[in-house]
Amino acid sequence: MSLAKDKKGLVLGSIIEIIILIVAIGFIGTTMGIALNRVDDKTAEYQCWFFNTLRFGTKVEKGPVEFNVLPKACKIIDKKDDIPSKDYKGHIAGEKEGAQAEIRDLVKKCWWMWLEGRQQNMLDSEFYNLKNGCFICYSFSLDKSAGNISYDEFADSLNKPYAAVDESDRCAPFGEGGRCMAECRANSDYFSKEVISSKCEKGLKCCVADNSMNKCVDKGGACLNPKQAKLESEFTELYYNDKWGCRLGSCYVKKKNMASYYDYLQGTKGVGVGAGKVLVAAAADEDFRSGFKYAITFVSPGKNFNLEAASGTAATGLGLFILGQAGIAIVSGGFTIPLQIATAVVGGTTALAAWKTADSGTIRDINYIMISKYDTVSKKCAIEPGVGAKS
Repeated sequence: MSLAKDKKGLVLGSIIEIIILIVAIGFIGTTMGIALNRVDDKTAEYQCWFFNTLRFGTKVEKGPVEFNVLPKACKIIDKKDDIPSKDYKGHIAGEKEGAQAEIRDLVKKCWWMWLEGRQQNMLDSEFYNLKNGCFICYSFSLDKSAGNISYDEFADSLNKPYAAVDESDRCAPFGEGGRCMAECRANSDYFSKEVISSKCEKGLKCCVADNSMNKCVDKGGACLNPKQAKLESEFTELYYNDKWGCRLGSCYVKKKNMASYYDYLQGTKGVGVGAGKVLVAAAADEDFRSGFKYAITFVSPGKNFNLEAASGTAATGLGLFILGQAGIAIVSGGFTIPLQIATAVVGGTTALAAWKTADSGTIRDINYIMISKYDTVSKKCAIEPGVGAKS
């Protein structure tokens, strides 16, 4: 048999294998999709995260073609109850703050489901043309009781505490705090008990609180009663978390050790994984209000990330705003605007430069969460359909 015939046979064999693989994956995806589309919201969130995690570890190469063996398993989660829903109603600071707290948590969960910035180009956006690939995590509407919420107010609310940063040496088992010391403190409940650890340098002991309920102390916080808290100047931030418990009193941490939602999304202060940004696609004078449907969307730029297509200001009259922490200033049209919503309407060369300098990395190295009205998403990016949705 000639070499040419051998090559033709190999090519034909590879094509047949690819066709079989595509059919098999399609069958698995359809079958699983029917089942996955019927789960409740919490299960849907977990399945999205779980399958996203698995998919990026199960790629198969067949010649020039690369496949994900596992199907996509995320679906658009429609919050059928207006925000704030029952879990957030009765918020100590009122319905408006309850609504903002719920939207913050939806942003957080969307980021988590899509792997917290660990993986770039998650939506294979090289297959899209000018628009960037995206996936709508949630759709929701605002209840009248919450009133109107400006995007500037919401941007400011992302400075709210997300998690406390463990200031200890983390020498205790399972990373549960602990401090490496020459000797544990006798006659004290603070760092008085030695535990076995291989994380301390030679000659040092890993010391934890004598009472296992004082995890707050083990991680660098302080357990204070209300009277002590009023006199405290260093441990000023009250922190509620089951893993930061106190035997007596409540857990307080240093202000510098309290990480915000921004820190989680940007991967700063040790509480996040990858770098990200929060965007708002809206007209400059828009806000959250009842009577409209909104979307929280994950955007993952790929090789063909197109900033002008994302902005779309000329075609849609809508801007693209970067939400930033206090002190971040973005230049737009020659002016420095030190607002929580950095009003850099992307489009001009000055604004383009501002966008790039605002990012921690190049524009293709990070993922985004975009907040907008539901019918605006398609004007900003190419929406990937969820499980059970029509393409």
